[in-house]
Amino acid sequence: RAPSIITMEKGEIKILDEKDEIVQEFYFSGGIADVKNDECSILTEGIFDKKDLDKEKVLELYQNFPNPFYRWLVEQYK
Repeated sequence: RAPSIITMEKGEIKILDEKDEIVQEFYFSGGIADVKNDECSILTEGIFDKKDLDKEKVLELYQNFPNPFYRWLVEQYK
């Protein structure tokens, strides 16, 4: 695969093991992915480990910082 730099919108990142099983999951607010060889580096404006979030936490984040990313996070927990 040719090296690539990709612009990303908000979304999810899933880290998989050799068996394609999910090891870690993250929500991110947007950024850039730099893909070359067998590696992917991600530069993002904001990221949360999915295991650290729940509905109450994302509602609190949105109430304290009402922005499109936190609004989107609230939608993920409905």
